[in-house]
Amino acid sequence: ANGLEPVLLMNKCDMSPEEGMTGETWLTKNDLGVYEALGYKVIQTSTKTGQGFEELAQAFRNKTSILVGQSGVGKSSLLNCFLPEARAKVGDLSQYTGLGAHTTSHAELHHLKTGGRLIDCAGFREFAIWHLDLDEIHDGFREIAEAAENCRFRDCLHIDEPLESCAVKQAVADQRIAASRVQSFMRLTSPDFFPS
Repeated sequence: ANGLEPVLLMNKCDMSPEEGMTGETWLTKNDLGVYEALGYKVIQTSTKTGQGFEELAQAFRNKTSILVGQSGVGKSSLLNCFLPEARAKVGDLSQYTGLGAHTTSHAELHHLKTGGRLIDCAGFREFAIWHLDLDEIHDGFREIAEAAENCRFRDCLHIDEPLESCAVKQAVADQRIAASRVQSFMRLTSPDFFPS
């Protein structure tokens, strides 16, 4: 969207849930496969083993890229691997909360030796979508938006409608859409999360 090419980056792929990442923050390789099937580029990296660095370097080459993500996922560590002279401050996850601390407080543009530019920015704890309307959220779920075009009723919410009237429900039943994606969509568009 808007000329941006999203790349989903799973850093710290060498870690297991027992090594510090818990609950909803832990993605599995199956979770990433859902996004790959939708056409998103997915790269798994580790600053400890170097896994995925060639592929990531290729993704950065001759482009302006930005590392966006939660505090503590290793954005600054990745930058230091590509540009050791950047000396980006890194911190450990809190032993108390298991969350990352804000070590980067501003966005900074770095020029890569291999060509391209990389923006390191502050992490976040929460991701707000209050400025989006329901149609914009719907568009963020490309497979749901596509299937919804075939729903019997234009105002279908994909919740209480019978299966034969809802193309999204039918696509989930046929395993053409991952149920986890529909659950995320429902969570983001629920009145509790997204008051009208």
